Amino acid sequence: MAEIDSRRTPWRRLTDPASMLPIYLAIAVVVLGFAMLGIGWYDVARQTDVSQQLPYVMSTGLPGVALVIIGALIINVCVRRQDAAHRERQARLLVDALREFRESQ
Repeated sequence: MAEIDSRRTPWRRLTDPASMLPIYLAIAVVVLGFAMLGIGWYDVARQTDVSQQLPYVMSTGLPGVALVIIGALIINVCVRRQDAAHRERQARLLVDALREFRESQ
């Protein structure tokens, strides 16, 4: 088992369904998005003129929302991939158990 883990490349760590790394990276993206929203909110709240608020909304608000959506999407995809891999392992175990049962009779 250690031999297999030692050959894991960084790309393999990102694409392996069992890896938690993509989920952690996506959580960091979501946190960054919320931080951008907070910074944008703070800057917009300091301005009383709407024409001066617009640059803050465009530069921090919209990218912040985009980062939150992208991070949530990545989390959703990763969790679904992990679930599918888990179900596939369970199906293989069930097939092996049924085959063993059939051979024992």
